Formats: sequence, C-alpha cells, structure tokens
Amino acid sequence: MRFHVLPFLIPKSGKVYELKTTLDSKILYFKDETAWTTMLSFLYRPWYRRMVKQEWISWEIVATKEDIRYFVWVPDERIGRAFRSKYYAEHPEVELVEVEDQPIDFSRPHAGTKLFTDSHWTVPIKTYHNEVVDTQAELIEFFDSLEEGQEVHMQFLIQPAYHTEKSFRGITRQLNRQGERDETLEKDNELYLSAIEGKSTRSLSRMAIKVVGFGRDQKDAKMLVKSAKGSIGTFSSGRLNQLHGREWWPVRTIRPLFRWEFQNRLFSMECMKRRVVLGTEEMAAIMRLPSERVHNNKLNRLKMRSTPLPKEVKQGNHSTLSIPIGFSKHHGTSEEVSFDLASLRYHAAFIGMSGMGKSTAMYNLVEDLMHLDGVGETIGGTVIDPHGDLCQDIASRIPPEKQHLVRYVKFSEGEVPFNVYDVDFATSEDKIAQTVADVLKRTWKDFWGPNIDDNFLNGGIALQRIGEASLPNLQRLLSDPDYRESVLTRLKREDPIENDLYLYFSNLQGLKDRELQQKTNSTLNKLRKITLSGVMGKMLRASTNGIRFRENMDQGRIVLLDLSELTSDEKKLIGSICLTFAEFAGKSRADTTAAERDRLPYHFVMVDEAPTLMEHSSDAIESFASELRKYKTSIILGMQGLKGQVPTEVSDAIFRNFGTFVSFRLGNPEDADLVNRSMPSETLTEKDYLQVEPFYGYMRMQVGNERTRPFLIRMKAPEKAQFSSSIPVMKKQTLEEALEHEDQFEPPEHYQDSREEIPDFEEMERGESGVIQPRNESVHLEGEDEQETQEKEDIHEESTGEMEENHEEDQHEKKKEVSIDDLLV
Repeated sequence: MRFHVLPFLIPKSGKVYELKTTLDSKILYFKDETAWTTMLSFLYRPWYRRMVKQEWISWEIVATKEDIRYFVWVPDERIGRAFRSKYYAEHPEVELVEVEDQPIDFSRPHAGTKLFTDSHWTVPIKTYHNEVVDTQAELIEFFDSLEEGQEVHMQFLIQPAYHTEKSFRGITRQLNRQGERDETLEKDNELYLSAIEGKSTRSLSRMAIKVVGFGRDQKDAKMLVKSAKGSIGTFSSGRLNQLHGREWWPVRTIRPLFRWEFQNRLFSMECMKRRVVLGTEEMAAIMRLPSERVHNNKLNRLKMRSTPLPKEVKQGNHSTLSIPIGFSKHHGTSEEVSFDLASLRYHAAFIGMSGMGKSTAMYNLVEDLMHLDGVGETIGGTVIDPHGDLCQDIASRIPPEKQHLVRYVKFSEGEVPFNVYDVDFATSEDKIAQTVADVLKRTWKDFWGPNIDDNFLNGGIALQRIGEASLPNLQRLLSDPDYRESVLTRLKREDPIENDLYLYFSNLQGLKDRELQQKTNSTLNKLRKITLSGVMGKMLRASTNGIRFRENMDQGRIVLLDLSELTSDEKKLIGSICLTFAEFAGKSRADTTAAERDRLPYHFVMVDEAPTLMEHSSDAIESFASELRKYKTSIILGMQGLKGQVPTEVSDAIFRNFGTFVSFRLGNPEDADLVNRSMPSETLTEKDYLQVEPFYGYMRMQVGNERTRPFLIRMKAPEKAQFSSSIPVMKKQTLEEALEHEDQFEPPEHYQDSREEIPDFEEMERGESGVIQPRNESVHLEGEDEQETQEKEDIHEESTGEMEENHEEDQHEKKKEVSIDDLLV
C-alpha cells in the first residue's frame, strides 16, 4: 500500500534477467523448490526492518508469435546477485542474461486478469512430485498458438508471507469441527488436513499472479486472457484448490490501477484473507523453466552448455609469453582466455565442421604468435595448407617489418626447386631414400612390392653418394644402361655400403631385357607419373630444394606451403614429404647442446585439413606428438573429423599427447562420442559437441603438467587483412632466393659434362624400348593399363619368391596416348 500512497518509493534501479536453459534440461522439481526456499529465506525481514522496506521479485513470461521468453525482475543489484547465486546453485546449466527492461504499451487493444484461489489460501493447489509431467507443457502449447498481432504477458510477484501460523491453526480447527458434526466429511477432511499440514511445513510466499493479453482488437484480447486462464488448469485440483481469474469488467477491475500496478510490478491492496499464498512446492510447479520434454522452436533456449573457466587457466593468464585467444562467459561473468607458449609445446589440435571458425582460430593464433617476438622469444612456423586459404589469410596479416621472414611457396605454380633428396639437416641417406619410398608407397599401396622398395632405397642411396640424387635421375638409373654404368664406376667398392649398391646395380646390368623389365617396370611406372607431371616434373628435376627446413626453423621464419590447385595425389605426395622433412629437421636439433637449444627459435608446424595427409604421414604426426617437444618444435593440426578420416592409432596419439584440443561443432555423432570420452567432463555430453554455435568451441588446455576440463570459449574475432597486396612480393622473394640457391649449385665435374647430353624432360618421350627419347607434343606410354593390372600379380610373386623365370608373353601391348593429367590419376 505504501507505493500507492508514496509512488516515489517504487524501485527505479530494477534489473531484468532473461533465463535460458539448455535443450536437454531435465525436470527437477526438488531443485526448483530448493532454489525458491533459499530465495525466500534471503528476502525474509524481521518486522522492524520490513516496516521500512520489503523487497520482492517478479517471475515473468512473455510470448508472441515469434518466441517464448522467461524473465526475472529484481529491485536492485544486490537482490540480483543473490538470485543468480541461489538459482545457479541448483541449476548450473541455466544462464541469466541481463536485458533492458521494456515498457509495456497499453495503447494497444488489451485485456487483463488477476488470479485467485477458489478456497482459502491454506489449501494447496495441485503439485507434482514425480518427474514425468512437465507443468509448463500446457502453457507452452497455448503460447505456441499465438498469431500475428497477439501477445501475452504473465507476471508472478513473489515476497515472503508473514503471520501464517494463525491461519493454519484456524482452518485446522474448522475442519476438525466439521468432521465432528458430520462423520461423512471425515474422509475428505483427512485429505485436506494432510495437504494443509504439508503446506504449513514449507516456506510460504505471498504472490500476485496477473495476465495481460494484447490482441488485434478488444474481443481478441479478451479471448487470449480467457485461454491463458484455462492453460493454468494444470495447477488446479478438483478435490483441493484451484486458480481462477477475475473478469475484465469495469465493475470488477479498476483498469487504470491494474495497468499501473502491472507496469510497476506492484502488489494490489488486499486483505490477508483474499491473498494468494503458495508454498515452495507449489511455486516449483508454476515458476520453472520448460524441460527437454517440451518441444517447441519458439522457446529461447541455449544451444550450447556453458562451463566455468578452470582455475588453472585463470592463473596462467598472466604469463608474459601468453596471447589472448578468446573469451569464456559463464553465469554472467566474461573472462579473457590466454594461451601460453608453454602450452603450445604440448601440441594443439582444432577439430570442427567447415565454416565453424576453425581456420579463423588457427590464423589468429599464428598472427598473435608472431607478435610475441618482442618479449625475447623468436617464433617461427611452417604451415602446410591443402586448400590455400589459410596461407593467404596468414600472409595478408603479416606486417611489412616481418615480411622478410616469410617464405611463401605455391606449388601449383611449379617454379620453386623441390629436389626431395636435397635437405639441409643432418640425417642419414637411407632415411631420406626410405622416406621418399614410404610416401610413394602409400600413394600406390595396391601396386607396390619388394622390387619397387629395393629400387627406391638402393637407387636413392647410390645417387646421394655420388651427389646426383633426384627422382628423374633415379628414373635414368633404372632405364638407361649407360647412365647406370656411369654410376657404377663412381661407387667406391672399398666402402661396404657402396659395394652392396654396386653389386645390386651391376646385377641389373647383367639381366636380359625381359628380366630387367620385370625388375624395374613397376618402379619406372611410378616415377614417370611424377616426373612427367607438368607441375611437379619441373620442380623435381631441380638440383636443390628451395625449402630449407632446418635453416627456416633456426632463423625463426614463417614458411607458407600452399598446396591448392594440385591434384589429390600431388597434395598427398608433396604435403607428406614436407611434413616428414619438418619432422626430421626438428629432430636434427638434437645436434645442439641443451644450453644452445634454449636459445633456438620456437617453431610450430601447422597442418590444415590434416586427414588429407594422415594416410601418408601418420608416423610423422605420431613422432611429432611424442618426441619433438624437447626440441622446441610442436605440431598444430586442423581437422573436420576423426572417424573414417584419421587412423585409430593417430587419433589415440592426438588425445594422448596433445595438450590443447579445441572442438568446434562436429558433424558426426561418432566423433562427438569419441571426443566426449577422451575429454571427460562432469557437465558435458556427446550432444553438446554437435550443437556448438559458430566461432565457439569446447577447449581443453595444457597448463604446466595438468590438463584442464573442457570449457566453452568464444574465439576472438580476426583482425582485418591489411597486407593482401604483399603476397605476390613474398612469393617473388621466395622464388628468387630459391633460384639463387639453385644457380649456386655446383655438381661434380663428371656430372656437368653428362648433363649437356641429356635433353630436358619436358622435351622427352618414352619409346617402345623403354629408353627416353625426344618427344613431340604428347606423351605416349605403352601398355599402361595392362601393366598396372599385371603389377598386383607380379608383386605377389615377388613377395613369395615364386616368380617364374621363363614364361611367354600372351598379350600384345597397346600404345595409348594420354595427357599429363591422366598420368596423375
């Protein structure tokens, strides 16, 4: 009444919070009742305090044709903090988002009602103990029927009820007297007495329940209010108490006063007997959020489940070697999340569907790592990108003062020398030869046998020993007897390894044509497909490799390897070789002492769309994960999924050895189940990983020796790309440096003369005898189809040692004209 007399006392600093719950929220009446009990306890005031001030809160529902939203109003910030704290304690999955308090426009056609109980308020309305029926279902069903121009507001004002004991004692005596006078009422009275006794033991709240409906006209508005009253029938009990509404008649409702009270969220002036007083059990049935059992697209629910930021991450946010990567928002508190360089040493993986923000997070990370240069730690990286977008996004954000550190290679342009046998790190010749063989073996795994392996391994080592190693020269070694003889004369037989190589290739020299073809044709078939490629052929024929992996690492350079516009097999081949060489270069840092190693630049290797290379470089990725950290080298993977894309042993290695793992929205339930099992959480389920919004992800981070529980993070927005015009300049400087290195290459004297007699492979054609000849405009390969079909049989015979030495050919080879693209299929 005091606010009606002294309206200036009406709270002016009230706050409104929208309540949002998850799509899979459960029916938990006990938790709802506990939340209201603790809140009423907080609002309770002794008589001498409430004479001055008694706070209250308002639970509200607003429904339109478009959406259904739940709100709570509090009179000030202090009450707001208390409500959030107590509600979050019982419902941690809920988010309360502060919103602006919207005034209600009563100039539209409207009607209203205030709800009362039929019987005395001491008799409870219907409540629910089991968690099967959702009391909000009937309300939501009514709200779902709203049409254009219709709107309903429901308001539940709540404050503690005082001096209720006398009323309970009075109603109990009255029922007992009735039972004594009329024994037929004894059974019904027992039901009443039991219900009343149960209500009297709970915390009680004085309530005002009001409904306002806005319609297309006055009649429509009245119909809405009538339907709203009917939808509350869920809480009415035929044998106990029920709610009914006062009609919107001028003689029953003072309309201006009703509107003023509704707008200001005020209790009406009424005597104690006419009040609505509910226990917390009844409140829990009425004032709660819909569960997953209520299916409605209009409900404004959370698509993602928020999680608290782990304390380990909070403590690590102050490191000088950390960069901001996003924000964590939980229960109204937003905190910046920083990523420590020490965490990156434990490797990182980003997984998620296309368009969810995975690549954005990756190039943001690279950009920020480069800015760490000013704190005494030089950082470089190698980026292997099958699609090219990531390389462009990174390059276009590198400022001019850093561009001299960039090496940008777009392989489809076919300009940069790329001799796979030329490396600038310490490793054995057999490792390089075997690596090349292993990468190619995975490309043609169904057409590979012991002879091919022997040819690649022995040929690669022999050519490295004489300083002429390249794939085209390996092809010459197997197909040109004169060149093979030249190699044999330069092998030193006093060296045990070179003596073995000499015996191997001298044996080839002594074979008849048919036996030689059986020994070399399968290998030559693979080599021709590579060396005759219009893109790769020119790069592979170079004497040097323009990508100096160890040098780039030790100089802190950013190496961008763009594999876009290559065929699928070319991407796998080049990408796998680059990843393996980056692994070897990182391992070669073992040649430095521990003290010197601490001064080496930190280097990361980032692989976008990593499953593209998984089949060819799973060993390299496992090696990175388990060994490279101690050499200040780590790997960062970007993937769209795991199941069916990544070998099981690799995915196991990722979860076992990768400290940081960020999961954006996943498209495969099997992936979601795997991620959920590999990153245990008390709150998250596999469904949560399928419902993440764009640019959000669930992140696990390595902090020191501990790994955090996954938490929700909003990745920071990218900076504007300001230096896109510099990309051609960076490509040009990379090419010029590589060609200068190529021009400075000085082959052995005996090799300089022989090169003059060898025509360029772009001008060559293979004839029927298998000898390289000058070609015209097209490339003719004979017997290509028959050879690949025959290879599987030959490989089986080779592996079992049962190849027959004398069998007659029963097929005539056909000559087939093919294009370079056909060769790469």
